[in-house]
Amino acid sequence: MCGKTKLLGAGMKVILAVGAALTLLFWAAVVGNLLEPYAQPFSLLLNVAGALVAAAHIVELWHFRSQLQQSSSPWLSRAKVLVLGIFHILALKRDDSVSQACVQTTPDATAVAEQTQDAAKVEPEGDSHLQLQMQFESMAETKHEHA
Repeated sequence: MCGKTKLLGAGMKVILAVGAALTLLFWAAVVGNLLEPYAQPFSLLLNVAGALVAAAHIVELWHFRSQLQQSSSPWLSRAKVLVLGIFHILALKRDDSVSQACVQTTPDATAVAEQTQDAAKVEPEGDSHLQLQMQFESMAETKHEHA
């Protein structure tokens, strides 16, 4: 499962990188418009769009403040959110979810291996087929509880 998560994560990483690059191009156009205004009405529209996107990024800072505080470098993450917005937040979430998914699959795999080993241990006593049937029934109940 961890390998599949990494494969899906690679596609998501490309999407986030393209989104971040387009966001940087947008900010370059906004700054360019501030330095050398474009023809009207594009200049006004670009200024309004820049103000709205900046306001949205400030709201994202407020909304995701606890997650940003927990990052390895909170001030750098905040600066990236001001510039890239949700693309940086999704990148943080993707990194966390990939690492948690890989950690969570390992204990389940070892639990299944232990159950298989326990089921293989059958002592040859008088009713060995009955003991074997009871062990498989308990394994089936355990699987239904985990599912």
